[in-house]
Amino acid sequence: MAEVLAIRSSVIAVIQVSAKIIELCKYYMEAASDAPSDLKAIFIETSTIKLLMENLQFLAKLNKDNGLSMSLGGLLGANGCIEGCQGVMVQLEKLFPTDAVPLTYTTTGISKQMKARSVLTMLAWPLKEKKARKLLEQMIQYKTTINLALTVGSM
Repeated sequence: MAEVLAIRSSVIAVIQVSAKIIELCKYYMEAASDAPSDLKAIFIETSTIKLLMENLQFLAKLNKDNGLSMSLGGLLGANGCIEGCQGVMVQLEKLFPTDAVPLTYTTTGISKQMKARSVLTMLAWPLKEKKARKLLEQMIQYKTTINLALTVGSM
């Protein structure tokens, strides 16, 4: 039971960070029509991880299959994939300056001033690109491992 609660709390943290990164990516991609391909890859991979975590959260909530819990137990802990994924996403989130993004951002409209700030952020992206790619690679590795554990646990 404690293992299921640990899975739930770790997964919720990853879902929250991924939702924030997804919104930031959407904002910057909409503001800069020629957004870097890395930004689009981050958006896609983060969206995939968020969905994976939501599925994991659902399965942990059901907790009908003890085999699933056992296979996912190795993903927990300080060196586990879920914590590692969360750490990578937190680092990735820091690459996006959130002061340029309005708190009540909606995709229906962006002011000219906000677009200008976003364009300046995109111009600074090449300085962060190498770090972003490294974090993206780590995120993909964590996603693959978690997905494999879910697949093995469901068999």
